[in-house]
Parts: sequence; C-alpha cells; structure tokens
Amino acid sequence: MSVKRLRSLMQSLLYGTEDLAPRIDTFKAEADTDLERFLDTGKRIQLGMISLLLASCYPDRYIFYRAGIIDRACADWGIAKPQGKTNGDKYVAYLELVKSVQARLTTALGRQAELVDVHTLL
Repeated sequence: MSVKRLRSLMQSLLYGTEDLAPRIDTFKAEADTDLERFLDTGKRIQLGMISLLLASCYPDRYIFYRAGIIDRACADWGIAKPQGKTNGDKYVAYLELVKSVQARLTTALGRQAELVDVHTLL
C-alpha cells in the first residue's frame, strides 16, 4: 500500500462527507483488500482499530470500540448489545448506546460526562 493510497483511505474515513457507517465499511473493505494483496497474512483491520483512528482524531465525538468490554457491560446491565449488519452499522449502534450512557453518567456526576468517562465506566 502506498503512502498516497493510505492517505486517501484515511482522509475518506476521517474527513469524508458521507454517513459514518459507509465510511467505516469502505475503509475496512479497502484496507483489508490491500492487506491481502500486499502482505498475504490473512489478517484484517478490526473495528477496534478503526474506532481508535476516529477517536484519536475526534475524541469528543467518537469512542473506542472494544467488543469484550461492550459484551460484558451489556450482560451486566441486562441490555441488548449494539447490533448491525456491517461493522459501520455496529459502530453507529454502539455510539447510540454510548449517548444514553453518557447522559445518565452526566446526571450521576453532576457535570457533563466526556466520552473518556463513558469508556472508563464501560
């Protein structure tokens, strides 16, 4: 994968104008294709890595996605796990869950909870 290609993929993911879910799905598909073509390792880009890129660029808008933590929190709280047909849909559903947790945490803390507070709670 060339630097130019990587830059283009990253710019589309981070600064693209289409909805988030398709941006994630396109980035994942393209990055997976390039990994297969150039490294032939059978490895794939995970949603956690994509969320890390998004959260690093926009920490007030996006949060890290860690499937194990989410599964455990949902089981402990007796709520449904965020679902989606694609990784992009799953992450957008996760952000909706995060918003409700953030609102409740804001009330409990008596101040605006930040996404890092939500991540710590999860």
